[in-house]
Amino acid sequence: MPKKLTHYYTTLLLFTFLSVGPSYSQAALDTITIATCHCIADKNLDALDIEALNLELGFCIIESLSRHENAANELNVNIYDTESMSNVGEKIGTRMALLCPSVVAKIAAVSSAPARPSEQHMEGVITGIEGREFGFVLLRDDQGRTHRLLWLRYFPNSERLMEDARRITGQRVRVSFVPIECYSPAERDYFERREIKAMEFLR
Repeated sequence: MPKKLTHYYTTLLLFTFLSVGPSYSQAALDTITIATCHCIADKNLDALDIEALNLELGFCIIESLSRHENAANELNVNIYDTESMSNVGEKIGTRMALLCPSVVAKIAAVSSAPARPSEQHMEGVITGIEGREFGFVLLRDDQGRTHRLLWLRYFPNSERLMEDARRITGQRVRVSFVPIECYSPAERDYFERREIKAMEFLR
């Protein structure tokens, strides 16, 4: 599917409730809308970010139009024409709000959810492990700076840290982590911490 088409499918998330023009057959539009509802409802929306959701919506509309050629012909829509797809996408978005409101509510929740932090990476030498209630891995990078990485839950290779912390001191590793916000009762404020998601021993 051309990338330009996906830009126009974001209009589905706006749900502007535009009126259905006389050039559209209501029955044909409802046929495509219901098929789109079923298609997107079968997706694991919780695992999608807003960009992936827009793509899935676009694919579902095209699949529904392809499976119901008679309805697509009545709507006089050309899947290769961005303006045509934008117009029909707005109409489908409007009808989805009426025909499958639970799906629309789920889409709205995904579209309004905060962006998930992306994983970042760091290489260095483990210089120690500290902490009581929560563990922190101390990592010295190639510039000589020491980083305090939060060991909050299981991650690949964390069992090696549990076996003998002294044996892994001096080991060079590549760490994948995500920034998270944690509350400190002592400081009565929130601080950013780097939570370890994976660790690869390089030697």
